[in-house]
Formats: sequence, C-alpha cells, structure tokens
Amino acid sequence: MKLKYSEQLVVSGESSQDNTVELKEKILDQLDSFGNDYEMHVSECNDQCEREMQLEEVEEEEKEVMIPMQHAEEEVRLGFNAIINCDSIAKLSKSIPCLHISKAVKNSLSMKELNNVKWSFTKIYITANFLKTVQRCNNSNIDNFIRHVDMFLMFACGEILLVSDYEADELLQIFWESPTKDLKHLRFVNLTAVVAKRNIMEGDKLPKEPIFLGGWSTAVLRDIDLTAIQLFNGETTFPTSSKSLSILLDTDAAKVGIKYMIFNRGLGHNWNCSDLERICRDY
Repeated sequence: MKLKYSEQLVVSGESSQDNTVELKEKILDQLDSFGNDYEMHVSECNDQCEREMQLEEVEEEEKEVMIPMQHAEEEVRLGFNAIINCDSIAKLSKSIPCLHISKAVKNSLSMKELNNVKWSFTKIYITANFLKTVQRCNNSNIDNFIRHVDMFLMFACGEILLVSDYEADELLQIFWESPTKDLKHLRFVNLTAVVAKRNIMEGDKLPKEPIFLGGWSTAVLRDIDLTAIQLFNGETTFPTSSKSLSILLDTDAAKVGIKYMIFNRGLGHNWNCSDLERICRDY
C-alpha cells in the first residue's frame, strides 16, 4: 500500500530522530572511553609534585637563618690605564694588587676543603677589589658574599684576571677609547657568552671567537681555566666530555669543598641530578 506524502514525512521524521539518538549515544560512549586511565596518572603526578613542593618548603624553612646587617666595602679606584703597557700579571701587579685564585680562596674563605681543589693548575688571578664585598669584622670570612664572575681580562700569555663590576666599567672605557693596536695583547671576555658557545659546540671544544674587546691574537682560553671559573661561580652544568673537572676535583675533600661553595652561594637547588653532582658521585 502506498503511503501518502504526509505519512511519509512522519515515518521519515521518526527514522531520522532514531538515528540522531543512536548517533548521540555512540558519541557519548566514545567520549566516555577517552582518557579512562589518564585521570589516575595525572593524580599520581600531582601528588608527586605536591610532595616535592612540600619538601622544598621544608628545606627552605630549615635554611632560614638570621644574619647581622652587612655594610658594603668601598672599592678603591686603582687606575687600569697601566694595562696598555702590561702583557702579563707580573707587570700589572706592580701598579694593581693581584692575587692568584688559590691564595684568594685560602685567605678569604673558611672551608679548608676548598683548598684541595686544584686551583693552582690554573692561570687565574683576582684583583683586591674583587674580594671586597662586605666589611669584615674580626677577620671574618666572606663565604656568603663571594662575587660572581661576569667579565674577565685575558693576556696574550693566557693569564686571566677576574675583576669587579666597578673595575669592568673602567676597563670598558679604556677599551673603547684606546686604539686597537694598543690592545693587541689583551682581550676583555664575557664569561656567559663563552660558556654558552662552548655548550652548543661538540665536546669540550672552546669557541675560537668568544665575545670580547681587544686584540688577543695568540692567547688560548684553556678548558681548565674556564671550568675553574665556572666552579667558582657555583655552576653545575658542564660538558660530559670535559676532563678538567676530574683534574680540579681529584679528591673527595675537593668535591665536598666545591659542594659547600655552591650551597653557600644559595645555588643548592641546582645540585641534585646536575652534571657536577653526577661527576662527583661517579668519580
């Protein structure tokens, strides 16, 4: 029997409605099946993150200590114009007091284990102003107030001089105002740029052209000197192929000392799972 047009519409409408309901139910079922196990993993991850945050808060609470008010020590303008005629630390020290980093660490920092780091293998020197951070009372140390190295002066013979920010400003003016031919025996190097370039290169190769001012046509920045400066700064990231760390930190006492310096700088949160922590543990 042939249905009328109106009856066909009713049947068609009912069929379409049934299909829509069925499709809707399938979509809902499919949505329910998505991420059935995902919520459990997220919960575990959140719990772990929460425990780590609680642990960090506890550690921070444990390390909160009261220290007396400190007063900055005023730096003395030494006059770096003499560097134009100096091609070594020996010549410069006649007008500007300089100290090898091994002696500076021994005289200024209290932890004796730091003396076991092979600072003596480096060609790094420090100005008197670099060590002036806070005023000392009764021969107190500056363990908690050591400067960070930002810029350093390098001579053609490979010797390095760490300078304070105040001295760096003075040196920049000299480098900008002096003819390049007068500074061929010097380079004023940016530590951050050198480390960044070294880290993106293969192995422990050093960049041939670090960010610098001046000539420096013959000097070579040794990996052991750069590594020692990084350790002094409290850095914990190093190339895995670098052999300098095993030379500088060849004893357990040296490893303890360098860990002390890192935590004293307030950088202890970088120690766990770092390259330095792994190297100190494995060797």
